[in-house]
Amino acid sequence: MTITEAKYDNYSDDGKSFWNGFEKTETSFTSEIRFENDIILSGVEPGEMKLRAVFSSVSGGGPKLLFESASDGKPKSYGYAKYKGITLDIKDMLE
Repeated sequence: MTITEAKYDNYSDDGKSFWNGFEKTETSFTSEIRFENDIILSGVEPGEMKLRAVFSSVSGGGPKLLFESASDGKPKSYGYAKYKGITLDIKDMLE
């Protein structure tokens, strides 16, 4: 398994928008793939993304987004992204 994590503390590439929070990805060819983030975007176009997305393994015919309960009692995949007045909820991707 490979884990990649990024933390943002007023990160900006244009001096107009600023990211605060984190992103974390756990990847594996033989087990579930997990992406988590909690990011607030401030500045010209404010927004936020707070979600966890868990996919089935690539080797198991996946990846497929998983929603069953996780060990923490929450769905494996949950959360939302909000930008320019539009909110998208990951549960709307439930098949």
